Amino acid sequence: MRVYLVYTDVSSNHGLPYHPGLASIGAVLLQKGHAVEVGYISAVDQYDSMVESVVNFEPDVVGFTTVETQFIHVQRLAAKIKAQRDCVVICGGTHMTLAPESIMEEASNPLDAIMRGECEYAFEDLVEAVGRGEDYHGISNLAYKDPKSGRLIQNPLRPAIEQLEDLPHPATELFDYQGIIDEHNMMILHFSRGCPFPCTYCSARVLMTQYGQKIRYRSVDSTIEEIRTTMDKYELNSTTQLVISDDLFSINKNWLDEFLPRYAREIG
Repeated sequence: MRVYLVYTDVSSNHGLPYHPGLASIGAVLLQKGHAVEVGYISAVDQYDSMVESVVNFEPDVVGFTTVETQFIHVQRLAAKIKAQRDCVVICGGTHMTLAPESIMEEASNPLDAIMRGECEYAFEDLVEAVGRGEDYHGISNLAYKDPKSGRLIQNPLRPAIEQLEDLPHPATELFDYQGIIDEHNMMILHFSRGCPFPCTYCSARVLMTQYGQKIRYRSVDSTIEEIRTTMDKYELNSTTQLVISDDLFSINKNWLDEFLPRYAREIG
């Protein structure tokens, strides 16, 4: 199957063409032998070039990820893609998990469905169901507008991925990862999921009600391996920063006590 993943980052403060979630989903799909491409858009005037890239790839499935402020761009791009390509268009990400009712908006009609929560394996199931010509609407994590009743249907979530090292390392090669290193002198890494804190201003509090208020880490072995293999893929210089983007990187003292001496010894 051919899968095109789209990361919209229009007029945001993020400004880096890399998304660890899509890199993880892409890695699972590549491991299963699917053809995967990722597109990044940072401005409205890139709409047409993005649509052209998607259509030229001839995808069977297009997958977006979105936060609330980007959803309008997902809706508009999905409409343009569907006008030119007969394919299944899905959207996941934080906004879809927090507000699945967004699929009910009139502007969301070009979206065939949305996905909530952690979707590496759920999205893989959908791609393979589409490839077999099967109805995919019963797949876990999926939500959609029922064409008969007009109601919002939300399928149950798959359990959280407890052992993150069971996932393949992120497919950084799907992005302009060397370009990020060259321009920003940094290599981005991310090793954990979840949050135990009830901060009222943060979406993590709501997200974690679905999976439990805890934090999950890759094993130290897997973490060291990911750092080493990522460094081996790209050209770094002596001042390149290894940026670990986990918000709560230091919260698990037992994990940190194992990781730090190995980092010093094996990565340096």
